[in-house]
Amino acid sequence: MTTVDTAFNYLGFASHATLTEIGGDLLPRFTVSTKVGYFPVSGGRARHSLDPEDLRAAVLRTNRELGRAPDVVFLHNPEASLATGERGEEQLADACGALAEAAVAGWCGAWGIASWNPRAVALLGDSLPAAPEILMVRSGLLVSHEVLAAGETLARRWNVPPERRWGMSPFGGELASPPWRRSDPRLFLADAADESTPVQAAFRVAFELPLVGAVAVGTDRPDHLRELVDATDLAANGELIDGYRRLLAERAARHIC
Repeated sequence: MTTVDTAFNYLGFASHATLTEIGGDLLPRFTVSTKVGYFPVSGGRARHSLDPEDLRAAVLRTNRELGRAPDVVFLHNPEASLATGERGEEQLADACGALAEAAVAGWCGAWGIASWNPRAVALLGDSLPAAPEILMVRSGLLVSHEVLAAGETLARRWNVPPERRWGMSPFGGELASPPWRRSDPRLFLADAADESTPVQAAFRVAFELPLVGAVAVGTDRPDHLRELVDATDLAANGELIDGYRRLLAERAARHIC
């Protein structure tokens, strides 16, 4: 593993300091991506903000706590406080401008947008001062057609190539949740070999729904990470995945009607 993805608000807003403490001299060997957008308030709660000053302060604090500039800084879930119409476009443009300036200033290597539900962002016009270099969205078999389509719309709008699109939450939460106890995603593999596991299949398919170049996962089990790393060598069945996408689109259309 050579890449670590975190966020300003993870671990009670202590993720960067903790990563530096635990990682020590090893941290420079890793590519580090993080996210800014949530900020602490009293009572251990968090607020979301797209204010450029808040975002700049978070990026500067991130640099101090990591002892280095992160390789990537994402605007974290802009939809959480995004207005509609022209006001929303202005908010997003100002927030993206702040991160673009941070990259130019050397406070991060690149910047992007990480969106749990990109539909609100996709409804806005394209008035950004600069296009994000990387886009992170949910990926995998449990993502709805609407979310998949919105993420793909943004990738096309901003000309983000597949290798700079990242997926997240490929299992939709816990592996012990009901969908994974009742289904076998290995049917989406080109060769559903006995030696592959349903977890590996679900992870491999997350690279195809939508098409992304990396998928972020969280775990404290080295054996689980090893299992997922091995899954990247599996081949997906493109025909079945395309058919699954069509079924998702048809289901969404029926619900609209």
